[in-house]
Amino acid sequence: MIIRRVADAIREQNWFTVIIEVLIVVIGIFLGLQVSEWNEERQAREEEKRLVSQLQIELDAATEAKETWVQSTETWWRTLVSAVEIVQSAGPEMTLNTKQCQSIWAYYLIVRTRSRFAPAHAGATD
Repeated sequence: MIIRRVADAIREQNWFTVIIEVLIVVIGIFLGLQVSEWNEERQAREEEKRLVSQLQIELDAATEAKETWVQSTETWWRTLVSAVEIVQSAGPEMTLNTKQCQSIWAYYLIVRTRSRFAPAHAGATD
């Protein structure tokens, strides 16, 4: 339809109409491209917000897991220290409880496993 009007205007040599019709087409294309770009930017911002929100949730979970691990490690370490103190005191009336025995066993496993796979320069001994 617009092509027919432009062709008619060219045949009639109505240059003002030709220029106006071409400008309308160019402006329409420009606006269409601009609207498409705005929509893509909006979608990118929404995706960014979603990813940041998901990252925050994952960081919170990792922080909580790390805090739990630190607390259990501190408890394990305190139990291990108390077990070592009992063993070093060597008093016959002093015995190790189950938690202390488990701590010694866990320490043995951790040190043996680490030293077996650690590089030679790490200072670990077998």
